[in-house]
Amino acid sequence: MPGDKESSYFPHEQRFQAHSETQGLEDPTYDGRLSGEGGMPKTGLLIIILAVIFTKDNCTIEEEVWELLNMMDIYSGMKHFIFGEPREFITKDLVQEKYLEYRQVANSDPPCCEFLWGPRAHAETSKMKLLEFLAKNHGTNPRCFLSHYEEALRDEGESQSQKGFPWKFI
Repeated sequence: MPGDKESSYFPHEQRFQAHSETQGLEDPTYDGRLSGEGGMPKTGLLIIILAVIFTKDNCTIEEEVWELLNMMDIYSGMKHFIFGEPREFITKDLVQEKYLEYRQVANSDPPCCEFLWGPRAHAETSKMKLLEFLAKNHGTNPRCFLSHYEEALRDEGESQSQKGFPWKFI
């Protein structure tokens, strides 16, 4: 998108419409067990967090996640009609289900925590699928986000090579 920073996928004025988009995506991150009562499913929130992590070099501090969620009227400590208490849902439920890793940043002063993709997120989706979703949501092509697209391609290649033959050709 012209004039935008490459990692700025969620402009303040644009609300992320994850419910209808994720339903039609054949998205392996969709899991009915995460669905809420109407509105945006809990999976939509997971997709947003995974996107933030991916666009922030695969690791993001908790504060950056909350800055984005606050723009979407999702606040820590305030009960949400779908997510319940969002901090608990994100830092406990999604971590227990292994979609996210949540850990304290070493030697941080003041102490802070960070998020990474969890093993289940890696197993159920890919950076490329997430990037394709983000591009579709913004009416553009994944290649418009060049550095992220290249990283997603590298990950796809590594993933395919791990699924292939158990030996390497010389």
